[in-house]
Amino acid sequence: MGKAVNCAGLVALTLGLSFVAQGATIYNNGGPNQFSGSQMSDFLVAENFTVGGTSDISNIRFWSIQALVSDYLGSVYWAIHSNVASQPGAILQGGVTTAVTANPTGAAASTVAGYDEYVFDIPVAFQLTSGNYWLALHNGSLATNSGTEMFWATTSLGNASESLVDDGVNGWVASGNEQAFQIDGAAAGAIPEPGTFLLLAGGLAAAAILRRKS
Repeated sequence: MGKAVNCAGLVALTLGLSFVAQGATIYNNGGPNQFSGSQMSDFLVAENFTVGGTSDISNIRFWSIQALVSDYLGSVYWAIHSNVASQPGAILQGGVTTAVTANPTGAAASTVAGYDEYVFDIPVAFQLTSGNYWLALHNGSLATNSGTEMFWATTSLGNASESLVDDGVNGWVASGNEQAFQIDGAAAGAIPEPGTFLLLAGGLAAAAILRRKS
């Protein structure tokens, strides 16, 4: 029985490594410049991005700057919008996260009273076809306007198209900022790299040997 369990575990581990090896950055708007941010507690903030081909999306990463750890309300509203006339259109994917940990980066923004910087990883699972989209973020649910000092960090890179903010009353207006974020996943139906195939084949061969010995 013990050998059978070890065999199954080896197969699972091998298949798991095969899956991980397919991960990639689908879109990168740039990391934080430790300079400023867009208020995401009072406003819904949206930044545009492009997907080059049909992709399975697995993670959304963004950076914040905060006066206090407690300024993060413990969840983040996120949405992927279509692009309509250079503004967010219909919501294609989205929701309110639960239990996403804010991880300190050890850096402080230089112009927002020295606020600390954090990184968030939001696990997701959906597919996008090639095209232009908007990522929208808000601290807590959309119904929450806490006034806490949490800002979506800016980047010095970006795509030369500034983000938009919506206060729920006046619609989308330009923020003057580029927001720091990246979207990870893999091309839909991606084939593992040759090294991954070798790892998978070796794992299955070892599993076969264990079965013969059991």
